[in-house]
Amino acid sequence: MGLRTTTLALTWAVCGLACAPLAAQPPAAPRPGAGDAPKTPAEIFRAARDHIREGRFDVAAEALKAFLAATANSDADLLKLQENEPTVFLKLRNVPVWSDEPQAQAEAKKTVEAIIARAEEANKKFYRDPKRIEKFVRNLGATYEERVYAEDQLKKSGDAVVPIMVELLRTIPDYDTRTGILGLITKLGRDTVPGFLAATDGLSEDIKLGIFRAIASRPDALGLTTDADTDFVPFLWYYASARNNDARALQAFCADLLVKLIGPKSAQRPAEAELTRIASTFVARTERFPSDPFKLWTWDAGKLNVVENTANKSQGEEYYAVRYLRWALERDQNYIPAQEQFVTLTVERAVERARFGDLAQADPNLYRVLSAASSDLLVGLLDRGLTAGRTPLVLGLTQMLASRSDKLAAAGAGSGKPSVFVRGLDYPDPRVQLAAAVGLLRAPIPATHGKTARVIEILRRAAASEALPPEAGKEVGRALVVDSNDIRANRLTDYLHQIGYRTERLLSSRELLRRVAGASDFDLLVIDRHAVNPELQDLLVQLRADTNNARRPVLVVASTDKPNPIPLVNQLLRLALLVAATETSDIKVLPPFAFDPTKPDTNLTEDRARVRKLRDAQLQELFDLRLARLTRLVHAADLPQSDDLQGRLTLRLPQLTYAALAAEYPITADSAPDIAKRIETLNQAILSQPKLARGLPGVQSETLGKLIETLYGALDAGRRQHFEQIAARVNVEALGIQPATSRDPELEEQLAKLARFLPGLKVIPEAFTVVGLSDDIAAAAPDPAQLPRDPAEKRKAAKIGVEWLRRLALGEVPGYDVRPAEPALREATRDDELADGALDALAKIQTAEAQQDILSVALNVTRPIPIRVKAADRVVQHIQTFGKLIPPNQALGLSKAAEEDANIEMKARLLVIQELIVGKPGDLGALISKYPVPAPQVMPAAPMPKDPAAAPQPAPVEKDK
Repeated sequence: MGLRTTTLALTWAVCGLACAPLAAQPPAAPRPGAGDAPKTPAEIFRAARDHIREGRFDVAAEALKAFLAATANSDADLLKLQENEPTVFLKLRNVPVWSDEPQAQAEAKKTVEAIIARAEEANKKFYRDPKRIEKFVRNLGATYEERVYAEDQLKKSGDAVVPIMVELLRTIPDYDTRTGILGLITKLGRDTVPGFLAATDGLSEDIKLGIFRAIASRPDALGLTTDADTDFVPFLWYYASARNNDARALQAFCADLLVKLIGPKSAQRPAEAELTRIASTFVARTERFPSDPFKLWTWDAGKLNVVENTANKSQGEEYYAVRYLRWALERDQNYIPAQEQFVTLTVERAVERARFGDLAQADPNLYRVLSAASSDLLVGLLDRGLTAGRTPLVLGLTQMLASRSDKLAAAGAGSGKPSVFVRGLDYPDPRVQLAAAVGLLRAPIPATHGKTARVIEILRRAAASEALPPEAGKEVGRALVVDSNDIRANRLTDYLHQIGYRTERLLSSRELLRRVAGASDFDLLVIDRHAVNPELQDLLVQLRADTNNARRPVLVVASTDKPNPIPLVNQLLRLALLVAATETSDIKVLPPFAFDPTKPDTNLTEDRARVRKLRDAQLQELFDLRLARLTRLVHAADLPQSDDLQGRLTLRLPQLTYAALAAEYPITADSAPDIAKRIETLNQAILSQPKLARGLPGVQSETLGKLIETLYGALDAGRRQHFEQIAARVNVEALGIQPATSRDPELEEQLAKLARFLPGLKVIPEAFTVVGLSDDIAAAAPDPAQLPRDPAEKRKAAKIGVEWLRRLALGEVPGYDVRPAEPALREATRDDELADGALDALAKIQTAEAQQDILSVALNVTRPIPIRVKAADRVVQHIQTFGKLIPPNQALGLSKAAEEDANIEMKARLLVIQELIVGKPGDLGALISKYPVPAPQVMPAAPMPKDPAAAPQPAPVEKDK
């Protein structure tokens, strides 16, 4: 109780200084318990303030809960309490500690914030009421006293006044009211300026002029130009360059104001150039916004008024950039810098929104605009984008130019410099590489660029993507893990699976390089620093030089040569936490005592004591069960027998069981005094013996380690999360335990030096957690283009790769040899979605493996009939073209397969294949000799009609007259 007394005394001292106004109130009404319990919200709040004065903060917190519930449907009480003291609720934040119980403290702070939020919402409802605002806006044209009072009230309404003021500016003819509205713009808060600027899109020229004069007259006018949503300088450039004779006054004012802001040379600067320059800051993402997200005001032509929208920073950048670039092109439609900025901005943002998918599908309207752009403009932007490494821009423009079969993008300008498509083949992104390859194949140019082998390699790697599993919708990405140690690799892949990655484990650096060259469907590389053949440094250099790696995030795990053994006490703590996480008993532990303001004060002490006693009993019962289970598990671990060890276990096992219990349930001297006392006594007994903190040398148990790993591996997602939560709450040092770690700081520093010379690498320790590993992956991929690719996009790329390999094999585009892609095509025949094109391509490749794989598809009765029929036709074609390449053992099953196949169409084709492979010259005569002689068939006579009269009569023939 000493700690609680000290804490409350400190809290009361702080409140006495920071909450002086709370204590300076008139005498409070009788406290609940001294008479009738408080009933109205005002009475409940007064009671809470009384408890604060008395230092009974936990009781006050419960009273505030009751006040929050009582005001759930009543704003009037909140507003009334703020009439004479506007900050009455904000002052509740001055109470630093409401309770020693962590849960009760958190709930109390949450209650305070909820009261403040509800009070603010009540103020908004009152001051932002449209009818109330309109009344005061109309009073801006009334007497001096009414106008001054109206201005004071409207200032409290924030930006809610903007739509109503704009509506009245647009519709009301009264001069005094208009003048009053425009005069108020100079006095309102900064948050109203974006709305008035947006209103200039739809108001008359004279009202626009009045708005700009009012904004320029504000005392914070210069400060407004520093934020994107309040900067009125672009508006000045736009209207100063207007060619409308009806807007000469507005034009002159804006031009004069620019001279005052910028200087006399402003008159010599083209408006389109200045608007483009301003827009470029949004394109470069360097413009400043008041917050993220922020309120974006726009003009609604249907409502003839402004509307507010919520936008994030990226959306705001795109909105303002497009707005100003459109203005620039209104002044000069052929202004190339504005066109380039527009294309750069819109393409990058559209590709990012589409997660680097197909631009044509992501934004058809933008695609329509880009179709009108010249090849020179698009190729020039793509060339600069390739140099700067702007992947979203490069991908979008490459896709656009490829869809146009653009000759300039494929052949180049003839200056000896590689074309942008040829450069794209080696750009470090598989999506760009595939789009560039398709662009070269579609363009009407000969294959004289010297990159035919690279094109085939890109198509092959795209085609090698695996089929999507049923759970692919939940997949984050695919990770390649290099580690020859089973224990390390299994732990790492388990963490990656929890994050959402599919994993492939590789045992050596050579296997990794082969896998990277084989397919482009991976998203992350995790390499243990023990990787060999080649060594780690050589491997990393090769990966960074290999465009097939495509700047994927690479994590290097700094695992030690000889991991420090985890001390026995740390293992026992982990085991105690696993026992807690796998609890199966139905014992329910009551929450700590919470004051109920509706009950008389005379029951407070009795109720508190009853809850304490129950909690002590429930916690002790749960402790006994867990300690017994922990003891059984430790005994099963076959630890060495010694008096020293047994003495330690006698103290440590109860301590660790209590520690896990305290991490799960609030245990303090106030909420569970008996349990808290036992924990304190036990900790003091252990901490008073320094030898217990040093550990016991030579005590190791492989069985215990395996048991812990087994229990942890068996946890489901919910229990695993629970385990991680309670483990994070345990203060091991307070238990007299040194934190266990297998990290080697010197090793990590050495690897970090290596990573400095190879950008894109991140060194991580071996002892990671799921959260830590997830953070490390995010830190290794700062560029959105490095995020895992969408599985559906990978699948689409595989289809494109197979289709173009098919077309090349058929000779649609001469000059390309598809034979290096044969393994990927043969693998694709196993995939129903890719088999059609792969079969066509393999039919043109003269290898026995191709013929055998095509036949395997035809014989596989589990495959769809259309695919089997096509495979059978392609086998026949392959045999007729290249001869019989089927081995005898595969040919032997053809006869049986033909007989047993239930599909007539397949049976006929298999018989043809059989004869082509194993047929002999004498087969025809032998088969004819066995052909059954057809028996004559008697044709049945036509049935006679039952009633002759009903028989059809021939139509009468009309004689010539």
